[in-house]
Amino acid sequence: MSALRALDRALLRLLLESQHAARRAAHRALDASLSNRHAAALAAVISRFVHLREGARGLDGYAKAAALSRLAAEEASELANLALIHAAEKRALRSRLSRSILAAQKHERRHRRRALRRQRAVFAVALRNGWCSRSIGKTSRARVPARLITTTQR
Repeated sequence: MSALRALDRALLRLLLESQHAARRAAHRALDASLSNRHAAALAAVISRFVHLREGARGLDGYAKAAALSRLAAEEASELANLALIHAAEKRALRSRLSRSILAAQKHERRHRRRALRRQRAVFAVALRNGWCSRSIGKTSRARVPARLITTTQR
């Protein structure tokens, strides 16, 4: 029985590793799509301020310097706000994604543990009733109950 438990633990470890890899891949995909979307939003803000700066170039002297200074401050402020908004959006989406994935994976692990426990119980009953032998070499001579024999075997 301990060999079965060791096998079950190994299967559960493999399941955990595959689930962890799936979560990492989902997070990478989300990060890539958000990065592209945020880069597009940043480019739009920068291009709008470039256009405004070009319009301010027609001014002279102090008016030009004041306008460029004001535009630079507005641009920095808008870019900082945009960065905060993007960071909050990324945190919220990653959190939602993690919660949904973790819930499904937790259910899968629970189901797998239950199935493995049932298999061990069935195997223990089969050993106790003598339906199969403990050694691998003697399995061909094991008794098979009539209810397990299908109609094609009769």
